[in-house]
Formats: sequence, structure tokens, C-alpha cells
Amino acid sequence: MPVWSEFVDVIYATLVCVSTALGGSMGLAIVVVSLVARVALLPLTLRLAYRALEAQAAVKKIESRPRSFSACSAPFGAAWPRAGVSCGSRTSRCRTPRWPGAARS
Repeated sequence: MPVWSEFVDVIYATLVCVSTALGGSMGLAIVVVSLVARVALLPLTLRLAYRALEAQAAVKKIESRPRSFSACSAPFGAAWPRAGVSCGSRTSRCRTPRWPGAARS
């Protein structure tokens, strides 16, 4: 774990330098370093949030499309009428497969 030890040493050295510059207050140094780190990561956070919104919009667009696939279509639909299932009737047990949470059309 030498990499982790070096990382901890860099953080510790940074905190000591900042605390020395702020008059020896280690608590204030921790607050300042954490705020600087958060501000530095803010652009990345915003970019990832916008990508997540775009992905959610794409999923919503895909889910709202009318379905052209039917459980009564080929390749299995041709065999089902012989088994006593009529895909054209109202009493048909053929249903379009859906996944949980999908909007019914």
C-alpha cells in the first residue's frame, strides 16, 4: 500500500502547509482544503449531472415510442393459432410483452 501512504502523506503535507499559513488552525485548514477540492470538482459534477439528464430524456423518449413489436407476430405467431390461440380476437391471450414500469399504449 505504498501508493495509499503517499496519497495520505500529500494530503497531510497540504493540510500542514495550509494550517501554517492560516495561523496554525488545523480545523480551518481542513475546511479550506475541502472547499477548494469541492470547487475544483464542481465542473465535473455539473457535466455528469447534465449527462444523466440527457440519458434520462433519451430513455423517456424510447419508452414513449409506440411499439411495433407484437407477441402475435412472427416467428412464434404462426404456430400459436394452431395451438388454439387466435391473435386477432378480443379474447386473445396474446399480449405485447412489457417490462416493469413501461407505459401502456
